[in-house]
Amino acid sequence: MKRFWSSVIHPILQSAKARHIVEVGAFQGANTAKLARWAAENGARFDCIDPVPDFDTATLDVAGQMHRALSLDVLADLMPADLVLVDGDHNWHTVFHEMQILYGENGPIAETAPIAICHDVGWPYGRRDMYYAPETVPAQHPSLSQGISPYDRGLTPYGINQTFHNATQEGGPRNGVRTAIEDALHLRQDQVDILWLDGLFGLAVIVPKARLRANPRLAETLARITPTPEIRQMLRLLEKERIDGLLAAGQLARLTGTEISRPDPARTRSFDSAISQDLLGTLQAGMLKQSYRGRAIMLNPFDMANMLQLLQQVRPGTVFEIGTAEGGRALWMADTLQALGCQPQIVAVDIIEPRAFDDPRITFFQGDAAKLADLFAPDFLANLPRPWIVIEDAAHFGDLTAAVVQFFDPMLQSGDWLLIEDGILNQFTGHSSSAISDFVAGFLQARGHTYKVATEYCDRFGYNVTSNPNGWLKRA
Repeated sequence: MKRFWSSVIHPILQSAKARHIVEVGAFQGANTAKLARWAAENGARFDCIDPVPDFDTATLDVAGQMHRALSLDVLADLMPADLVLVDGDHNWHTVFHEMQILYGENGPIAETAPIAICHDVGWPYGRRDMYYAPETVPAQHPSLSQGISPYDRGLTPYGINQTFHNATQEGGPRNGVRTAIEDALHLRQDQVDILWLDGLFGLAVIVPKARLRANPRLAETLARITPTPEIRQMLRLLEKERIDGLLAAGQLARLTGTEISRPDPARTRSFDSAISQDLLGTLQAGMLKQSYRGRAIMLNPFDMANMLQLLQQVRPGTVFEIGTAEGGRALWMADTLQALGCQPQIVAVDIIEPRAFDDPRITFFQGDAAKLADLFAPDFLANLPRPWIVIEDAAHFGDLTAAVVQFFDPMLQSGDWLLIEDGILNQFTGHSSSAISDFVAGFLQARGHTYKVATEYCDRFGYNVTSNPNGWLKRA
């Protein structure tokens, strides 16, 4: 939706004189930052809803504006609002009930009902459901993680969005974002104006007529952004060409065995660090003396600050610490998460048992990190809450790191995190790489299309100023 900011969203904000804005679905925060800034400059309230935002939300958290929850759990509590941007879960069940929260289930629409700007009302999700987290949607169509194409109402290996849970069929009842909006408002079409905009997966602007009558400037803005029939036809043709280009790019990537739509992090980022060899030595010496509640914590100041931000951002359901040593970090993470209002669930593993953990928030397993399948029963893992943060910090050998990562990789889902620690060991020797950084480079070469190198953590204090160069990875 970010590409609609200057042409649609900002003009409507200005003309509506919005005093309360709600964003549903923030993703990487491109619109969030602009909305928050506009709200601050204009004395408006801003709330953002996203269960797993993909950006540092610290400034929003301080202002009490970030709601890490499903929209259907909190949206009603944030009403009334003047403008709501809807770009969250792209399926009929979610959007239909979001519309009911905004405009009521039946009868007259309240005068305080907001303007809604809804993304993804065109192809592919206007008439087809997609589920980011299927387990959170009680009513859904059969779905698979396979590609979609406008030339196939089913699924196809030659389509886009192959990693998402896409409904197996396009069209039909209760299927897709546009269908949800139409179903929610079809008996009250005389009470709203809906502007459908083609291009960039489609946008719908829903404006209660009571607001138009009360605000001539808003009506003028809506008329100004409404395309003429000639422009609308051109937008449709451009959107078709854009989507055909996406399909062709994907097909070319498959034929050549390359990923052309996403740069390979292993090739675009070196594993060097701005930390000098001398400074690294003093950092290591200080870290070895650092403790928490009487136990070694094994975190340098940069990574401790990064971990604090990550815990605030992700609010994980479960943290795996593979290589816990004395358990100082496990205790610190449990205390930190509890202070953040979370219910800590730390799963710690080490080949040597530390002093007894008398803490119900920490489950300790003694055993070999290379044989995690022998330690964790499938039922145990299946019942652990998401999102997960997996910290690989066992003995620093490439084969052991590979074993840990290969165990967790098939289980990690969108919004989970994988931290591969201590790739910076090459800095001690002056070599160009270490066994850990060599593994990370190879892993990203093979799996870089499903993991994002989180540069906001790697580079927060300077380029790879962390013990984990290119090792802060988010599952896409």
